[in-house]
Amino acid sequence: MGASRLEPGEFPDDVVPKQGADGVWRIPQTWHRAWSGKLVRSSGKGKTRRDCAADFRKSFDRNVNNGGAQVAVASRRRQWATTDLMSDAFEHWLVLQEQKVARGKIKEQSCGDYRRFIYPTGERASKTAPRLDREMGRLTLGQAGRPAFLADYIDAVEAKAPGVARVQHVILRAVFKMATLGGAWDKSPMDMVPQPMSAEGGDQRALLASEVERLPMLWPKVGHGRAQYLRPMILTLLGTGMRPGEARALRWCDIAERDEQGWMIAHINGTVFGDPPIRQDGRKQGDKYWLQLPGWLTAELDDWRQDCRFDDDKDFVFSARTGGALTGTASGRSLINARKGTPLDWLKYPHFRDTVATVVDDFYDNSKRASAQLGHAEGQSIAIKHYIDKAGRTRRVVDNTPALKEFAEILKLGSLTTK
Repeated sequence: MGASRLEPGEFPDDVVPKQGADGVWRIPQTWHRAWSGKLVRSSGKGKTRRDCAADFRKSFDRNVNNGGAQVAVASRRRQWATTDLMSDAFEHWLVLQEQKVARGKIKEQSCGDYRRFIYPTGERASKTAPRLDREMGRLTLGQAGRPAFLADYIDAVEAKAPGVARVQHVILRAVFKMATLGGAWDKSPMDMVPQPMSAEGGDQRALLASEVERLPMLWPKVGHGRAQYLRPMILTLLGTGMRPGEARALRWCDIAERDEQGWMIAHINGTVFGDPPIRQDGRKQGDKYWLQLPGWLTAELDDWRQDCRFDDDKDFVFSARTGGALTGTASGRSLINARKGTPLDWLKYPHFRDTVATVVDDFYDNSKRASAQLGHAEGQSIAIKHYIDKAGRTRRVVDNTPALKEFAEILKLGSLTTK
């Protein structure tokens, strides 16, 4: 092979130790290409053939990494082989995430969520929930790292638990990227594995007015087995645009204040995650903020409180039967069961957030107002409305209720609630 065609880092194939008349074994100066791309020469000598080969290897390793480059190309990452176990890869990847937490790159909550989707945690999860280490921890990287196997696995998990499939797809992409950069492959096998449908960008959109009109098909009937919280929870998402986790974190004390019309003002200040569910003081993304609720939603929540067994100030507005916070899995299952057999069998909670943002933007022709409605940092700087609280402090309250009035009209919620 000509020197000009040598691949960077390739070991020469014409290395043959030869013994000289003086009894010393030598490998003459041999061309090869350093990782930097520069042509370099290495040689070796020793009292024995083995010593000579070892000396050449030492010279080769030194030159292939340095080779006239300004920066030595030597990986500080852990190196991986296709014979390594997936359980080792999961464990090492979590260690890297913990290091990111220590550096402030990601939140501790995120690292904890990743761990829960890799290892069984809790009694229920250990028996029923698909967890990565249990499903493929005993496989080698080579055995698990087949695109067909990974795609079939994600499909199977999505059929059982769409939310789990979405998170596990993210974790597997990151773990196989780590292993690829560590030398196990030249191309990550996860690059060919499609995302679960629930994670594809085109799946989430605003509802049409005709689709909003069909929402009453989802309302649980009196005495029916469906979750009774579904109607007020859906209407809350439709009347605010908050994230599902933020709605599940909402407490009665968070909507205790009212404006001069008697309409509720919500303090969006937490989120619920995990199973068992944990309420975090603080939103998933963005600062806490205050949001004016429409009159029709205020009336809806007042009625709901009358029906609730749990209505102390610290109780959750939408709670499990035991009075604790709802899990995303439970509320998601309620929606799936409610939408079966209806024209809305594709509906997901995130559709409501897109719908609210679209309606506000269309009503005011102002994307910043829509951004503020969702609690985005770039929108909160707009003082849409001022509300003076009992302590005499001026607080910015996002008020887009005129735009959201149309939902009450479409759903025919009653003349009193459409104010």
